Amino acid sequence: MTSSLPWFRKGTDPKPIITLDKLLSSRWKILEKLNDLGDSDGAGPFWGLESYEREQVRVSFLKALVKLKEYGWYPSVDRARSLVWHRETQTLYFIGHFSKTMEGKPRHSAEPAQRIATFGLALPDVPVRWKDWDKDTSRWKW
Repeated sequence: MTSSLPWFRKGTDPKPIITLDKLLSSRWKILEKLNDLGDSDGAGPFWGLESYEREQVRVSFLKALVKLKEYGWYPSVDRARSLVWHRETQTLYFIGHFSKTMEGKPRHSAEPAQRIATFGLALPDVPVRWKDWDKDTSRWKW
């Protein structure tokens, strides 16, 4: 049995077509363009973005979260430190560990603003107990 990779087929040059240093260099260039949105203190890097970009992150966050849940997963860490933003493509990535979502309908479905605040992408004016929340976000920091 032989590999389907061209540089490992019998009779070909054993040197790889792409060298490891070029691969790592390309990978590093991609990673340089990603922005961690959280740190050990919270969502500081996220709040350092311009307001229009924070809104782009929130929109992308909600879309990505829905997609992730469609596949049956939810981030185990629901904080900004589990989010990475790629500015050029306006793509948000969840990083870290994931948990399986529950089967069936949830007992209580969270509002989009609630999910955004849980990840630190909006700041309620006072600490909120979600079960008592009046759904007023007018005084929140966005």
